[in-house]
Amino acid sequence: MCKRMQSKTPHVRIAYEAAPCGYGPCRQLVERGFECMVYAPSLIPQKHGDLVKTDRRDEARACVTRRPMVENEAFQDLARAWATSSEDLRQAKQGVKSFLFAHSVRYAGRGDWSGAHKPWLGGYSFGNA
Repeated sequence: MCKRMQSKTPHVRIAYEAAPCGYGPCRQLVERGFECMVYAPSLIPQKHGDLVKTDRRDEARACVTRRPMVENEAFQDLARAWATSSEDLRQAKQGVKSFLFAHSVRYAGRGDWSGAHKPWLGGYSFGNA
């Protein structure tokens, strides 16, 4: 499609909404000589009360965005992975605490998940299988 567009006009500019595929397609298009931008619709400034969403309006707003460098994209991926794993850890700890609470198991020491709490938790056993 890009080559077909290029046959009709000498300069083709491409912009697409950010999606789960990331910036890979953008880099591929740039390597092939096309000018490409990726934009996040949520980061594009809007006039107050402008609730109508059309492709034409999105295209006009997309012209003010920029493409991040590969290093920035890698940092964003790392930050997202860290945030996800931190949330997973929090939920797992909360699940263990809820399970112990439901079975009337109480830790007598100070501070859950402390240096003393983890060995206590690892050594705890229930009366029956």
